[in-house]
Amino acid sequence: MLAQLAICVLPALAPCVPELGGEQTYPSGVNDQRIVLADLDVDGDLDAVVGLFTTNGVNVMYADGMGGFNSPITIPAGAGGGVAVGDLNHDGRPDIVTANGLNDDISVILADTDFFGEQVRYPAGDGPSSIAIVDLNMDTHPDLAVSAGLDDTLRIFLGDGTGAFAAQPPITIDDLRQVLAADFNADGIPDLVCPRSSPSKVDVLLGVGDGTFETPVSYDAGFGANFIALGDLDENGTMDIVVVHGVVSVPPTDATLSVLLGGGDGTFAPPVSYTVGQRPHSCAIADLNGDGHLDVVESNIDTSELSVLYGVGDGTLQPQVRMPFAGQPTSVALGDLVGDGFPDLVFLNNASGDVSVVLNACDAGGCNEADLAEPFGTLDFSDVIAFLTAFGTMGAPADLAEPFGTWDFSDVIAFLGAFGVGCP
Repeated sequence: MLAQLAICVLPALAPCVPELGGEQTYPSGVNDQRIVLADLDVDGDLDAVVGLFTTNGVNVMYADGMGGFNSPITIPAGAGGGVAVGDLNHDGRPDIVTANGLNDDISVILADTDFFGEQVRYPAGDGPSSIAIVDLNMDTHPDLAVSAGLDDTLRIFLGDGTGAFAAQPPITIDDLRQVLAADFNADGIPDLVCPRSSPSKVDVLLGVGDGTFETPVSYDAGFGANFIALGDLDENGTMDIVVVHGVVSVPPTDATLSVLLGGGDGTFAPPVSYTVGQRPHSCAIADLNGDGHLDVVESNIDTSELSVLYGVGDGTLQPQVRMPFAGQPTSVALGDLVGDGFPDLVFLNNASGDVSVVLNACDAGGCNEADLAEPFGTLDFSDVIAFLTAFGTMGAPADLAEPFGTWDFSDVIAFLGAFGVGCP
């Protein structure tokens, strides 16, 4: 006899309204090109690594402990601005790789106990601009994939686990601009994706598992595919592709970004476009408003603003919310700088050579932090269920007490305390 199955519908967590603090700016370097957030000194706070286009070096900006950054420290490297961060030698400390587009090589800079060691450079084609750090041949050691758009090649460097790399034969991809890695067909083997500006396509290369790839498959991406980001927007367990169309129009008009939903088998649906500002540059993906769905933040140079497109969980995005900033935002990153469970906005400014930080303090609009579910303004069993759901999935709404970033008994005590106080 089949057991009876009880089905209950859990109340939705209250989405917060991002309450963005005042913009704070910090010097980041002349001709800054790309910013990456990572905990470089393993102290629990996110630091910034800034790639420099015309300067022979990369800037490291350590967190100041208050949601901002200290003055940049320049590490010798090549010039070009591409940058990636990852632990290349299994010592638990993030290392830095720069793509030196003006020098036709990459720099590998290993962290040591005090700071960073000297760079080791590897030829990487003509105009390398982007790096993905990922184990491509399944030997547990990080490898590198590097896009070199000026000679239309994708370069693979297999790592030996010590931070040293061996170059593999180049893969030809016309006019590629970037490379990112993810497992698109759920076989446990990393794959690669590259946007191509002309013609505007994204090329998907399914990994074989030995550092080689199947023949690239091209997908339409909308006009001017210059930058991509990855995230599971439709929540089906596989990565989707967000494409930024970095075009300049005369006369100036609003541009678009496109979403290509992944099918889980390595294929992608046709692009769906959304309006953003003028001359888009880059984007980042995270859950800004704590509703459990990924959102997209995209930068627009000519309209000097960020566009925020909130996700609804089925792969679609709501119309943009425009956020003006004076410095012409370019490279944008999202990360929790203050440990409150909500991603903050970090972006470089084309007009001023600095980095801006806008802290994100979400307000769910309820009577207190225990008011997590409808009907808001009351505390009842639906709030208890919402808290337990978020706690079980390590969701931000249940991270109510220090140490933030962990879900433990202190969060339960904080919820019970707020619930016991009740609503006015």
